[in-house]
Amino acid sequence: MKSVVSDFEYFVPKTVEEALKLLSQYEEEECKVIAGGQSLIILMKQRLLTPKYLIDIKGLSDLDYIKNWSPNHSSSYREITCYPKRVQRII
Repeated sequence: MKSVVSDFEYFVPKTVEEALKLLSQYEEEECKVIAGGQSLIILMKQRLLTPKYLIDIKGLSDLDYIKNWSPNHSSSYREITCYPKRVQRII
């Protein structure tokens, strides 16, 4: 029986540092962050997205809030997920 989505490797980091390390190891097109994932799973089922790696950050309680937030700086979801080293410097 053919799979509904293409094969991928699934990671569940235990810390934000571990998540950032995983993100820095893969190219943007290969890796997606999931924190619930309903819309991502739909796109994968439609084969509009075919990431090789999924990083599940739902269980990272350190991401339940924003600390050291400044109204003069904002980070987009894309910046956070695709350029974790840059965001890490900001935080």
